[in-house]
Amino acid sequence: RLVGSEMCIRDSAIPMLRPKVYSLGRVTSPPVVAYSDAEWSPAVPPLLPSRGLGGCVWCDEVALACATITPMEIVDSLAVRKTQIIPLELIAAAGTLLTYKHAVQGRDVIFFIDNQSVCGALAKGTSKSRDIQHFTTAWHILTLHLRCRVWIEWVPSESNPADMLSREGKA
Repeated sequence: RLVGSEMCIRDSAIPMLRPKVYSLGRVTSPPVVAYSDAEWSPAVPPLLPSRGLGGCVWCDEVALACATITPMEIVDSLAVRKTQIIPLELIAAAGTLLTYKHAVQGRDVIFFIDNQSVCGALAKGTSKSRDIQHFTTAWHILTLHLRCRVWIEWVPSESNPADMLSREGKA
């Protein structure tokens, strides 16, 4: 029996604690591994800012990759800030999931992103900036609809294979 915070042993019998086993689900397939990246550098007239997006997914021993340029209408709709890299990184992450929704649907996903602020926003589910919060909430709604469980992990840019996709637009 327990008395306060101490345990009393009666008749030299050692009390036995029985473990309670909970089943949280079964893992039936290996996780999908995903990377995403965005590029941003400010405009130097007459050129537009660089705003590439890239993503790649490894699913069941198949590698898939995508790249695109963020339309200026989206960039212009963002809150005014010195750099737009954080919202673009969030768009790249969501775009990777949407592009390969057939591969991630109902699966565990290990998602690597090379921006610590984005990793923090997605892991916490919150941001002080209104537009970043909207993207973060949308990300979580997307993962809910895809029924995928996502683990967010930071990766250095030089180890991110999606980095070349966002900069050069090629796999």
